[in-house]
Amino acid sequence: MSVIYDFVNYNRSFSQLAKESNFTFNLYRGRVDWKKLEVVEIDRIVRDQDVELLNIYMDSVTNCNLDSEYDVKILDPNFIKLFRLAQLLIDFLIHCKKYLEHCIKVAHESLQASNKEVELLRKQLQARKSEVKQLKKKVKEVKQQLLHSPRVSNPTFQCSLCGKLFMNESYLHGHYSRRHQSSYCLGLKPQPTPQPSPIKIDKRENEEYTNKPEDMTNIKKKYQEEIEELKNMFFAEIEVTFSCR
Repeated sequence: MSVIYDFVNYNRSFSQLAKESNFTFNLYRGRVDWKKLEVVEIDRIVRDQDVELLNIYMDSVTNCNLDSEYDVKILDPNFIKLFRLAQLLIDFLIHCKKYLEHCIKVAHESLQASNKEVELLRKQLQARKSEVKQLKKKVKEVKQQLLHSPRVSNPTFQCSLCGKLFMNESYLHGHYSRRHQSSYCLGLKPQPTPQPSPIKIDKRENEEYTNKPEDMTNIKKKYQEEIEELKNMFFAEIEVTFSCR
């Protein structure tokens, strides 16, 4: 089995295959059934291409012991050589026939396994297409929501002493330690008040809101730019996620 498999892969010759599979010729100890042979019509076999009939008489030819059927001393030595050479050739061709039959069987089994794998992959592909379709629909819905959303709401943390807002609790603690150091040293822990913020808070650590009237216009403009940047980043992230699918 392994020899045949290797031959298929490396395309070795039949002679090398015979050596590696320990092929041996028959001992040719059989007898010829002359009565059965008497009714054979060679011309009809050739005319009808009757291969099945050849298989019936194959053993009679390949296993025939010429010494037991004839007095080989009276036969032409070249005829004896020709007959025995024909037996050897038939013997080897039978071995090749078995090899080819096994190759066909292996190829058929491999084809069946490949067909099953193709069918499984086809089903998986169909499922992925359905999933991609749903993701496209979801991405479209999210884009529509973002396009029609005038503001981005982010959770914020408000200082309970001065009312300023921060992006996360660590910024709030830093604010307490700098601006309300006396209260912080007395052990008064800051009480964060998470709440939605209608505008984007600056991400830089320790930066605070300012309520000076002269700065509000610039701050609003800056926040609006950051909101647009956040939208673009969100769209890009969605596209990357979709392409990875």
